Amino acid sequence: MQKASTRIGLLAIVVSMMMVGCDPADLLPTHTLLVDGEQMSTVHGVLVEQPYGVIELSFSDKVDESVLQHLRLVDYTDYAPTVLPASSIDGISFMLDPNNDDQVLLNCLGIKSLDSRAVTLVYQYEEQFVTSHMMLVPDTAATAMYEEEKVYTAVISDIHLNDQRAMDGKWSWFIENQPYLIEYLDYLIENEDKYTELVLLGDLFDEEVTPIPLPTFAVNDIPVSEKDYLRAIARVEENQEVISKIREVQDAGIQVIYVPGNHDSGVDEDLLHEFFGSGAKFVSDVKGLGSYVSSDMIMEHSHRYDVMCSPDPYSNIGIDDVTEDNAFMGIQYFTTRIAATNRYNGLVEAKLSDYGFASESELLSASNRQGTDELNKGVMSLVCNVVLMAKYVDGIDTMHVPTGLYGLTDDYVLDEYFYLSTESEPLLYQTMWKQEEWERRLQHNHAPKDFPFLLGAIFCEVPYTDAIAVNRLFGKDDTYNLVVFAHTHVPYLRAMERGDDEGYIYANTGSWVDENACSHPVRTAVEIYNGEHGRQVRLLQMDKKFQLRKLSNALWTK
Repeated sequence: MQKASTRIGLLAIVVSMMMVGCDPADLLPTHTLLVDGEQMSTVHGVLVEQPYGVIELSFSDKVDESVLQHLRLVDYTDYAPTVLPASSIDGISFMLDPNNDDQVLLNCLGIKSLDSRAVTLVYQYEEQFVTSHMMLVPDTAATAMYEEEKVYTAVISDIHLNDQRAMDGKWSWFIENQPYLIEYLDYLIENEDKYTELVLLGDLFDEEVTPIPLPTFAVNDIPVSEKDYLRAIARVEENQEVISKIREVQDAGIQVIYVPGNHDSGVDEDLLHEFFGSGAKFVSDVKGLGSYVSSDMIMEHSHRYDVMCSPDPYSNIGIDDVTEDNAFMGIQYFTTRIAATNRYNGLVEAKLSDYGFASESELLSASNRQGTDELNKGVMSLVCNVVLMAKYVDGIDTMHVPTGLYGLTDDYVLDEYFYLSTESEPLLYQTMWKQEEWERRLQHNHAPKDFPFLLGAIFCEVPYTDAIAVNRLFGKDDTYNLVVFAHTHVPYLRAMERGDDEGYIYANTGSWVDENACSHPVRTAVEIYNGEHGRQVRLLQMDKKFQLRKLSNALWTK
């Protein structure tokens, strides 16, 4: 077996912390291991993959022989020990690093078994214990995993295929990354004996990224139906290659599963089969929404919880030709048109401080306030103004935005669709902030009935989505051990804690939009292994050399 040396940082409690009045018992749960600079799992039930070899444990202070007496590596334990185990796993040894006085070397090469092994590192500081969990994986284990047939799920999202106008005008979010996506889909086809399914987790198409004042659902600037507009997007030469390649994935025996996003909510089962064949599976529980549930994992685009982006079946009934049968369009349509116009002129992003919150914890604390009409309207005005700050376009207040969809027929200017102050009353969305209507909308969209309007109003803004998901939506729900979201374009993979002392894995797929349309890593995918070794979740990226590489260490559940 090839010797591997990987740096792991162990943040130990030091005397200086005690001198400033900190209680070691309060600090211990925050102490973590780092693998290649990334956080190791201190969450029970979730492990970080680590190859067998010599592992460097880096302390925050100098170490001596006494530290070695308080370190143990044992088989995985799901509880914090109260007594230091008598010994480590056979074949494990600790020694001081002769070249670094703040490091201990953990030698795993003496382990006789070549199977993957779930372990817990235990460090005793006085009467307290720090535990961190990892899956030791020998070189041969990765090969054995790959030899198992049909055990992998690939998940991608946020590709944003746009129409010919967008390609010619260069405002499409997906131009440069097209060949890399084709390469990734070819990779799946070449390994069809390993992959069970490809999940398209929303926003494969983009129905709304069109600068003002162009019409939205249009071909050669002539308005068409939503379905015909999606067909026109699919006919664009570069997009047709993507559509054909996804059909090849389906034909190769890899189940294609489609979950709608907020930018492609017009896709339905008939259109899906038209594009990808009758074998493709459409997952939807409400028009424009869907959750793919398999065993104890759930995947969805995640705009279900979003005030701006989720279906709005109530606000505009009675305006233009909006009725109970066609009411659907949230205010996202107008924010997207502004963003598309801004994107055409230069990308600007909102900052965390724009919303008046210094930290995620401050935001979550504020979200505990009971929703009222007054509070919700204030939040709505704040969010609308932040959108304008982040995506401002000169002359936006006089620009007429064409509609012609979901019952809206007129063109509208800014103060007719946006809340510019709590005193203003735009023509559209006059009731969307009312708490009673928000609760009806949550029920319609199959979202939690107690989800606060405040969180929903800023759900799609980075960095809130993932924080809200892990702290509010799944932090206490033990139904799922794996949650995969999309929507934010930010790739993300973390081990998360629950109140039941059992952890879960949370991932975000990221996106395939071009780098000039995103400030985060792009061309990313979530890969899930479900086999005899347990469940492994990896975050992958197709790099500019057409090589698929990992973005983070894999996480495991047993």
